[in-house]
Amino acid sequence: NNPVTALDFTGKESVNIFFLYNGNRGGETGEYSGFIEQAYYMKENIELYKNEETILIYYSTSDQFIYEWNGLNKNYVDINDIVIFNHGSQTLELSELNFQYPSNALTSNDVIKTLSPIKIKGMLSLLSCHGGYGINNSVAAGFSKIIGQGIVRATPGSVEYSKILPY
Repeated sequence: NNPVTALDFTGKESVNIFFLYNGNRGGETGEYSGFIEQAYYMKENIELYKNEETILIYYSTSDQFIYEWNGLNKNYVDINDIVIFNHGSQTLELSELNFQYPSNALTSNDVIKTLSPIKIKGMLSLLSCHGGYGINNSVAAGFSKIIGQGIVRATPGSVEYSKILPY
C-alpha cells in the first residue's frame, strides 16, 4: 500500500450518487412532489449517516438516465454508493425501470447493453418497485453485472425503503 499512488490528483473526491426520477410533471410542486420530498429526505439521511457528500442527479427519460450514468466514470473518480429512486414495474418474467414517455422503460438487457460498467466501493440500492422481480431477468441483476462487485439491494415487490436502505 503506497499512500502516494492512492492520492486523487484530479480533485474529484469520493462521493455517493443519488439518481432521482423527476418526470418533468410539475417539478417540486406537481404530481411527483411527494416522490421528490422523499428523495430529499433520503439524501439527507445518507449524508448524515455516511458523513459524505451525496450528488443528486435528476432525469426524466431513459436517454437522460443513460447519459448521466455513462458520465459517472468521467465525472467522479471514487464512488461509494449509488441510489436509484425510480418508478418500476413488472411484465411477465422481468422487471423494468419506467420513465417519462416516449422513452418508456429499461429492462435488465437494456441496462447491460446501454450503461457503461463502473466500479463502486459500496453498494447500489435500487429503490424501484419490482426492481428485483424475475431474479436473473430483473433490473437489479442487470446492474449487478455492470457495477464491478455485484452488490445490489432491491425488492421483487413494492419498495419498503427502510428495508432496502441501511441509512
